[in-house]
Amino acid sequence: MSDIDKTKESTIAAPGADFSTYIHIDSITDNTGTNQGVVADGGLTDDLQPTLSGYLPEAQGLQIRVFLNGSVVGYTVVRNDGNWSYTPETPLIAGTENTFQVVLMDSANGNTLWLSNEYNIITTEPNQDGGIPPAPEIKSVVDDVKGYNGFTGALHNGDATNDARPTLSGTATAGSTVNIYADGNVIGSTTTAADGSWKFTPDKNLTDGTHALTANVVTAGGESAPTDAFTITVDTVISKPVIDSVTDNQGNTQGNVVDGGKTDDSQPVLTGHAEANSRVDIHVFGPNGKQLYYQSVHSDADGNWSYQPKEFTTQGAYSFGISGIDHVGNAWTDFGHKYTIEFVGSNQDSNDTTPPAAPVITNAYDDVGVRTGNVVNGGKTDDDKLKLTGTAEADSTVTISHIIQSTGQSYTDGTVVADANGHWTFDMVKGFQDVYSNRIFTATATDTAGNTSSESSPYIVNYVRSNQDTNFSSGYEDFENYAGQYWYNEFTTQSGLHFIGTQPNSSAESIGHFNNDSQNHGQFLTFAQGKADHLTVELPGIAKELSFDYTYASGHEYVTLYNADGNKIGSSRLDSLGTTDSGLTQTWHTFSFSAPGDSEIAYFTVTQTDSYENTRIYMDNIKWTSPDTQEKTQDYSMHVNQYDVTNNTQDTLQLSLNDILNEMHPNLFIQDGKQQMAVTGDAGDVVELKVEDLAHNTWQDTGTVTAGGIQYEVYQHTGSDVELLVQHGLELHQVS
Repeated sequence: MSDIDKTKESTIAAPGADFSTYIHIDSITDNTGTNQGVVADGGLTDDLQPTLSGYLPEAQGLQIRVFLNGSVVGYTVVRNDGNWSYTPETPLIAGTENTFQVVLMDSANGNTLWLSNEYNIITTEPNQDGGIPPAPEIKSVVDDVKGYNGFTGALHNGDATNDARPTLSGTATAGSTVNIYADGNVIGSTTTAADGSWKFTPDKNLTDGTHALTANVVTAGGESAPTDAFTITVDTVISKPVIDSVTDNQGNTQGNVVDGGKTDDSQPVLTGHAEANSRVDIHVFGPNGKQLYYQSVHSDADGNWSYQPKEFTTQGAYSFGISGIDHVGNAWTDFGHKYTIEFVGSNQDSNDTTPPAAPVITNAYDDVGVRTGNVVNGGKTDDDKLKLTGTAEADSTVTISHIIQSTGQSYTDGTVVADANGHWTFDMVKGFQDVYSNRIFTATATDTAGNTSSESSPYIVNYVRSNQDTNFSSGYEDFENYAGQYWYNEFTTQSGLHFIGTQPNSSAESIGHFNNDSQNHGQFLTFAQGKADHLTVELPGIAKELSFDYTYASGHEYVTLYNADGNKIGSSRLDSLGTTDSGLTQTWHTFSFSAPGDSEIAYFTVTQTDSYENTRIYMDNIKWTSPDTQEKTQDYSMHVNQYDVTNNTQDTLQLSLNDILNEMHPNLFIQDGKQQMAVTGDAGDVVELKVEDLAHNTWQDTGTVTAGGIQYEVYQHTGSDVELLVQHGLELHQVS
């Protein structure tokens, strides 16, 4: 006979006793790990076999059934002292919610059951049932890339490094998750070992520039404060060292010796510029073309250097090649072109020393994003590789440079030769550093005699985030065109919304997907499935108001809104709507925000702080509007960039070319660089285009497109970059 069977025969309580008022799970006790003792109802425990206990006086010998999440998992018996206890034979699963309840059966009739209270506990990994964990420590940041200076090893706080993926290590609560941040943005995570040690190497390169590295700890008990910042400057590219001039200090004719010129100075002085505090190697080649020797000098804090070679012993052509190594070990060498001078006899040389006039930067051209075209001096651009044009002395070499106004860092962008008419065009090859600030461009011109002009007048552009160089805009996205699609790190919709996700797991896993919900709520975007914990959504322009629908939020999501300069203008927490695993009925709420004062919305982030990995949030119907795109009252509802004649009655809308041109904006529905406007309405509505505007086939049907869930016929105006989108089901007529 089993123990359970024996207990069934040992009932000694008085028949008919009523225990309904005091059968109770008094406590559940954690007996393992750092934090032990009674677990509060709804509390955390790392004991996967915790002990349930209670007290039932006068119920000695009665059998108790134990239920877990509605199913019987075991039995126990009230002892002679009235106490009872139960420990699960099968361990619980870490990271789950567990509801215990006990049942006492009336021994008199075997039919009456008395139910206890429900007692809920949440299980965790070992030692993850404490309070908010202490902040971790960053013990070291190690440079693992051996540069030309031979250095690898631990960096000091504030050091520069040529390793764009340095290895961080430190200590934290054993078994916890450590998130690593660069400049406040999560770049990855790792798990601490049993001894509390952790190590992390970024999956992606840090951009060149200064970065503040921090870390925090996330456990089931909460999220720690961040560490103090460990600051490094990543420098993976050396600025090209340049010979600016060779100076003759002997004889009747002295001064600059142009490349290819003559000199009677057997030891002319070379001067140039390079990256500050770098090593510059001057390679000297003799008349036979072979290298005679090389000598190293160091540039000063401003990048200037000078060198006087050994005395020339024979007449002939001498050439100078140049190479360099910066202070973190980046190297540059290019002997494709050497600076050559001819050493001749005393007083057999002469030079033109008159410098050319300063060049002029006349224009900057942006061919990126929603708004393209010329960028006026002082205007905004989101193009990090502009096309510059200007004028200079014919056949002179123009050197273009720029300074980041906010940091003072200067860069030489490159050179271009002016044509015979003095015109030049320069396409930037190396993009801007990822610092949103004014760029101050200047240029100098060096003539064929080697004389260099003074700097041009500055040409200033304000470098801003993607599509933040546009005017106020409005738009709407309901994701109906993306069903079944998955996205990873980035995704851009047809309406111009740019999604950027941060996920702590493998980049091979998708961050989100598009699908129908159970209530056929259009289409929605999933952005967090235990993979993404931070989402950035950039608008195709700036706006005053923003709204979107969301569901399944856990109450641990925050929306933060920013202007085009990256300054926060507002933040709000989403409502708790339950998770997809809670069994709750799906409901949708709407988030809305109006930019205060004269501020504007350029982008927003949704940050997910819930550590429960199955938590998700779905978004739909993102809408952004601005004052100059508000509804105007006429005999039809008119919006900038869109005429809407939807009112369940048949309407006729007359449009001239000027009407259309007045309401056009670039890339509002199709990202093709053209000015666009759309007409929507009810089936049978008529759009009348004045016939004089259609003469000589000025409007041409170019096909169909779906935008914002609406299918349109697209008409291209052959005389300009203008597109008219007319919703399917509307009739298009030509009238006089």
